[in-house]
Amino acid sequence: MPKAAPTFIDKTKTLGKRSASGGAGKASNPLFNKDLGQHILKNPLVVTTMIEKANIKSTDTVLEIGPGTGNLTVKLLEKAKKVIAVEFDPRMAAELQKRVQSNPTLRTRLHLIVGDFLKLDPLPYFDVCVSNTPYQISAPLVMKLVETGGWRHALLMFQREFALRLAAKPGDTLWCRLSAYSQLLCRVDHAIKVSRNSFRPPPQVESSVVLLTPTYPRPQIDLASYDGLLRAVFNRPNKTVRANMGGRGVAKVLEANWVAAGGAAVVGAEQGKNEVKQMEVTDARKEPKSTGKNKLPAMDGFLDLLAQKSSDFLSLPDIPALAAPSPVTFTDEDDAMEDAEAELTPIPAEDDADSDISLDDADPAGAASPFRRHVNEILEKSGYAKKRAAKMDVTELLGLLEVMEEGGVRFA
Repeated sequence: MPKAAPTFIDKTKTLGKRSASGGAGKASNPLFNKDLGQHILKNPLVVTTMIEKANIKSTDTVLEIGPGTGNLTVKLLEKAKKVIAVEFDPRMAAELQKRVQSNPTLRTRLHLIVGDFLKLDPLPYFDVCVSNTPYQISAPLVMKLVETGGWRHALLMFQREFALRLAAKPGDTLWCRLSAYSQLLCRVDHAIKVSRNSFRPPPQVESSVVLLTPTYPRPQIDLASYDGLLRAVFNRPNKTVRANMGGRGVAKVLEANWVAAGGAAVVGAEQGKNEVKQMEVTDARKEPKSTGKNKLPAMDGFLDLLAQKSSDFLSLPDIPALAAPSPVTFTDEDDAMEDAEAELTPIPAEDDADSDISLDDADPAGAASPFRRHVNEILEKSGYAKKRAAKMDVTELLGLLEVMEEGGVRFA
């Protein structure tokens, strides 16, 4: 019996088919755009836990930012009276609409807004915010929410490190400008840890959910000035306040604000008075004893000299008015708030070896600067000179802002 001819398999064709199918598999779900931070929450246990933590009432209006395909949205619609979902990607918005189309109750409760949440002004009214936040906009999103206020609480998903920064306490390694700014307006609590495997596609980092609860009454301060102070003292948080205020970048901006506000005129006048007094004492010592005939001319000459010296200090150019501070915005996710756009420009870090240097030592060229001596005096008298931002709580930071502004130093 003749043997059957052996069958040969062309492995190159088989591998080619596998490669093609593998490539198609990777591109089989083009809906998700990682550039927009689209990582869909797929773990039903995490969704259920978030709904429980949100404590939603049947009369609540809920704001959701970045609903995606609606895994969390559907659960919110079952609990709340109304859900306002803000979605940037029109494709995701279409998927969400399809998902609730067959349910009239859910469809009527959903109010879908297609657009950029950060450009939404004013924000619609809401009681609770629940969101699997796009990580790229974490910082500006938080700032927009906390500055708006008027809501009961917010339950937000963030990258783990960002969430820990947000909830950090004074003395913690992660205590930073973001922490101090957010906790001025809200209480921040870490609520849930979420594994990266709970998302599709999985991100490269772990996540956490935080609970923000607004503080009432809200502090009546200028937020731009508070942020300016934070930029100054958190430039090098482990250095003393005096060292940070004496840094060239900080001192330059603060002195410009001080001059524009008229602080230079006050100190200049004081200097003029002091020099006139010193000159009067010196001239009195040098003046020879004279008779009644030449006594009056000598006094006239002294008065002329006195007027001339006084005018040197008291005749100042017109002082420009301060420009209105621009809104504080935050754009950097990785370093929380380092690239924020605010009135006080970003300050370059300096590698000073001594953290307790004085304002004059920080910049020898400005040792005679009246402004720097003025700031140094404020810090010494108030007891803030040797404090460090890394260990200062919100109350201490507000106290520092108060004494500096009372002394005419403006941060915005």
